[in-house]
Amino acid sequence: MKAKVPPHSVEAEEAVIGSVLIDPDVLTDIMEILDSNDFYLRKHKLIFSAIEKLFDEGYPVDIVSITDRMRSLGTLDEIGSEVEIARLADTVPTSANAEYYARTVKEKSLLRSLIAAGSKIVEDAYGTDDTDQVLDKAERLIFKITESQTTRTYEDLGSVMHKVFENLENLKDRAGTIDTGGFVTGIPTGFRQLDKITTGFHTSDLIIVAARPSMGKTAFALNIARNMAIRSDTPIAFFCLEMTKEQLAQRLLCSQARVDLSKIRTGFLNDKDWERLTSAADVLYRSK
Repeated sequence: MKAKVPPHSVEAEEAVIGSVLIDPDVLTDIMEILDSNDFYLRKHKLIFSAIEKLFDEGYPVDIVSITDRMRSLGTLDEIGSEVEIARLADTVPTSANAEYYARTVKEKSLLRSLIAAGSKIVEDAYGTDDTDQVLDKAERLIFKITESQTTRTYEDLGSVMHKVFENLENLKDRAGTIDTGGFVTGIPTGFRQLDKITTGFHTSDLIIVAARPSMGKTAFALNIARNMAIRSDTPIAFFCLEMTKEQLAQRLLCSQARVDLSKIRTGFLNDKDWERLTSAADVLYRSK
């Protein structure tokens, strides 16, 4: 049976290096996406590795400097000669699509990593009866690959300022239009004094609730989640390592119905409690 060739794109790899050679300014964006280990062909790995070293040390990146660095590293002979580097500069007419080429190279690299991880998982599954251990190793392998996916972190100040003013205009339009007294421009928590301080929860906010054990942190967070889901019609995901989903749902139900949780746990519910719980369940069922 003919062996399958691992996913790769020689053309994209050549285009990435070629783009750098004709326009070194694109290197900052490219290095946010990939590194030399993402290249499939060894000669491309070696060339880009030399480029990385030059870039990290603050030296100019061009055919002459790359050739000189590879010669000093003893890797120039492995790619043939400086003619190969010069040839790559002619593989693309412009560097405009450099990021697209880089993402193509990265995607192929991720696929090869997945194939290698899959083979390792199969090998481990055949080699042991410890299912939990195999699952744990498989999870770590896949998570490591997921972590290697890079996202662009660099953006010029002009672009950022443009987004800032767009956001300011949106906030200005929203100010006073929400039924929270005009001071909430994010998603209201339902706690008026907290909303005055935070102006609501905004995109990319990281909110940390700290307190001693058993002080009501989970209940507080659940109430915020409930208020946002019901009053603001906002989709909410709630993760908890201490309670099951059924326990969380019970707490939500009691909070919405204003029925003591102990009554549900003991089963001592009167007709009024049942009426409140049924009504609350309907509201929660329709929330996101």
